[in-house]
Amino acid sequence: MTQKPSRIVLFFFLIFDRIQRIILLPPIRTFLFRLIGCRIGSNVVMGELRFFQIYSYKNLEIGNDVVIGNLTMFDLEEKIILGNNVDIAPHVTFLTHGIESMSKVSAKPSASFRPCAIPGRSITSDPIQIHDHVYIGSGSIILPGVHIGPYALIGAGSVVASSIPPHSVALGNPARVVSTL
Repeated sequence: MTQKPSRIVLFFFLIFDRIQRIILLPPIRTFLFRLIGCRIGSNVVMGELRFFQIYSYKNLEIGNDVVIGNLTMFDLEEKIILGNNVDIAPHVTFLTHGIESMSKVSAKPSASFRPCAIPGRSITSDPIQIHDHVYIGSGSIILPGVHIGPYALIGAGSVVASSIPPHSVALGNPARVVSTL
């Protein structure tokens, strides 16, 4: 869980967010994200990105030879780690926090949580890890705590609510493994 920044810091990150949206050249966009604290490998191509928690750029780690499509959305409440040779199609959403019932929260010892305005619920957050050589199809949603194994393929429009094993093809809502590679 991250601390709320001061108004000056928040203003700086809002300006940065607007600037990165209008920059057309991916190498310049990548340079700016490195400058602001993201860990980004070599040969990374990023389209126009969207963020929740815009003051937590340090929670984004991107490996080498990664392609991220336009309008991909990152929730940076917790870490999002993308391995090497990952391809992310446009309009993919990565969510690292959500609202769950208190009974589910107590069953997840690794998740961090805090109180919520809805009685009997709490806000939980878990990191997301995408291993090497993964393809994620357009419009997919990756939910908190998901680990996608190496050489996996996620079909377009899938909602990935649980971890996907290596060498698997998963699709649907919720995403289910339909074959292995």
